[in-house]
Amino acid sequence: MRAVLTGSGVIAPQGISELETLELPDGSNVPARGYRVQDFDLKSYVATVTSYVDRCSALGLAAGKLALDDAGVPEKDARSGDWGLAYATAWGCLDSMALFFEKVARKPKFAPPLVFSHSYANSPASLICIEFGLCGVGATFSEGATGALTALGWARDRLERTGGSEVGGMLIAASDALSKPLRLHYASSELVLGEAGAGATLELEDAVIARGGNFFAAVCGWGSARGDEALERAVGAALTEAGCDAQELAGAWGGESLSELVGCSGSSIDESAGWCGPAGSLLSIDALKAAVPGRYLVTAEDPSGTAVAVALERTG
Repeated sequence: MRAVLTGSGVIAPQGISELETLELPDGSNVPARGYRVQDFDLKSYVATVTSYVDRCSALGLAAGKLALDDAGVPEKDARSGDWGLAYATAWGCLDSMALFFEKVARKPKFAPPLVFSHSYANSPASLICIEFGLCGVGATFSEGATGALTALGWARDRLERTGGSEVGGMLIAASDALSKPLRLHYASSELVLGEAGAGATLELEDAVIARGGNFFAAVCGWGSARGDEALERAVGAALTEAGCDAQELAGAWGGESLSELVGCSGSSIDESAGWCGPAGSLLSIDALKAAVPGRYLVTAEDPSGTAVAVALERTG
């Protein structure tokens, strides 16, 4: 009984943008270019959200809505308690943190509690579950760029290990916003920062067939590693589980040296969306819908030394 991808949705930049100038304490300026989602309005995707929402959460909510709709999941099924959430973010709700502590510095007695409640790394996960009625198992993964693929592996394990008795489907989502605190923190880095929200739905193949749904790919291998040669070891584990070698892959997306590693041409999502944290992996999975049938590899490598690889079989 294998886990399959039934839907996906992305909110991503369409190119590099000019950003407002920010100044560091020493008087120097932060690079004023990055990959920002233009003209984004959460209400265009989720009209029922009317209160304050951090941009990181808003991107995750919109992507989750798109993924659930793409999978054709009936709302009554999602709200029946039969769906769970695996959410990933690298940096969390930095906009809300900055806003709250700015208010604290000005007048502590009147610091807004609503903004504080939106400032956690798992605040987007809470809002997604509430909005879409996801009452099944859930978890938040905050491990940098590899978080979404770890979330996918965890969701797959819950589904396959329990045979769907614990949860019938999982929404996998990831989001990060191109906030002022993030730009200030990475001011001296060579990274060109981006932002994105991305989602995918994972279900058991038998359950999808029973509800008359469709799927575009099956998860056939997963691997993770940390330390020396982490990417190579993660890829090796994923390919071993998938029962194939690098030469049998139809394509690959992810790590910088991946094309050399697997012996085939690859495409990095960073070229179009910048460094946007774990959402980049789900953008790659969404791009798989336009690929020809075959086996593909999606990888993520974080500067902290962790790497995750997922082998997927694109179906016809």
